[in-house]
Amino acid sequence: MVTAAKESAAWRAMPFGSDRAHVDVDFNVPPPYAVTSVLAACLRGPGDARLAEQQAWGWSVASRLQGLLAVARATHPADLDISTRCQRCHETLSFSLPLENFVHAPVSSPLTCEPEGREAFEVRLPTGKDQQRWLESAGANPITMAQELVMNESVLAAWDDDLFAALELKLEQADPYTALNLESECPHCAAAVSQPLNLEGALLQRLQSALTERLRDVHRLARVYHWSEAEILALPSGRRDFYLACVSRESVQ
Repeated sequence: MVTAAKESAAWRAMPFGSDRAHVDVDFNVPPPYAVTSVLAACLRGPGDARLAEQQAWGWSVASRLQGLLAVARATHPADLDISTRCQRCHETLSFSLPLENFVHAPVSSPLTCEPEGREAFEVRLPTGKDQQRWLESAGANPITMAQELVMNESVLAAWDDDLFAALELKLEQADPYTALNLESECPHCAAAVSQPLNLEGALLQRLQSALTERLRDVHRLARVYHWSEAEILALPSGRRDFYLACVSRESVQ
């Protein structure tokens, strides 16, 4: 089991696909909803307690990402492979990034912003609930979203671009993996290469692939043994793998 960070420190991650409830996770919804479903399905606490979705929504965005990372590492710990193209010579470039490189203990909220020559102010970390509200609000924009995190009314009354920049910088320092840019050098022409990486999206894609593979296993066993989906998913993973190996051996004879 892999342990997640911060709010999730007391929770352990199950491999995605190891429980029959995992097949009910819907990846065709906005990412915050998919992340909440994965965390509630795969994180276990003392006494094997399940994480409630409402609790997962209340975690900071950084802690939710670390929880998702813990599930991905428990499911498929292989490196994250990223491809891009050099803008100068157009050669294809590949990066292989170990998942453990992204493990990070999120800081505690609130944070103190100290813009030069201005009043210091406190800001709370955005949570899953904030993401949910912003998704459902047609009028959400970066400035109003940022202002909702500020905890000092006097600062809001004097809000300007400098304070917005200070808040953005503080949040970026506290949560370095929500918005990532991979910086490298092209081995073919030595040009600088900058590649944005949506880590949350990449992890969700990996887990969705794991779900697809699990459903293919169900299909293979159902065709041979005529068991129901519920019966196959209820099998201990070792026995399910044994039956799959039997089917594979017989298919090549």
